Amino acid sequence: LQMVHVTKDKNLDIDQSKEKETLLNYFHGIQVQFHSVISENIYTGIEIFMQDANPDVVAVLSRKRNFFDKIFHSSMSKRMAYRTFIPMLSMKEIPF
Repeated sequence: LQMVHVTKDKNLDIDQSKEKETLLNYFHGIQVQFHSVISENIYTGIEIFMQDANPDVVAVLSRKRNFFDKIFHSSMSKRMAYRTFIPMLSMKEIPF
């Protein structure tokens, strides 16, 4: 299992480090590799990772967005679904 985090800054903050540890505990017994991609744009960062890693399937978490987010920001999941040839699994984000 490969997980990618797209960020503008190379260093993880405290919350991101805690989330990483939570994921490692959740996937206990499964080999997990974490990758960081530095990019100003999330979609571009994921695209770079997909070209390098050549995954069989891409899974993304879709977040519940508020009214203004829906108006001013496009859905990353939908954008990826229309532009990639790799099978994609979109899941609703749930708290651990």
